[in-house]
Amino acid sequence: MGNPVAFPEFYWINGAHPFSARFTPSAAIQRLILLLFSPHRGIFAFSPIAVFGVYGMLAMGRRGLKRVSTLFAMLFLVNMGFSSFWGYWDGGLC
Repeated sequence: MGNPVAFPEFYWINGAHPFSARFTPSAAIQRLILLLFSPHRGIFAFSPIAVFGVYGMLAMGRRGLKRVSTLFAMLFLVNMGFSSFWGYWDGGLC
């Protein structure tokens, strides 16, 4: 029957597939493109104002705030990198 107080995510994560099997770098480039430009759940499709954020980072770099703009760009790229390695890049069933 199982543990009545266990969260259902425990069985989903430890069920048919191990947790580490969901990190697949083989399709990371394809998922990165989908994360950014997909009409299903892409950042630029759901938040087109993010284009102004890219422009703002470039403008900050030109105005002498190169370290700050590099920091923001690296944080964004690391976040997108980890998200693109995840097998369910679109958030699953949410």
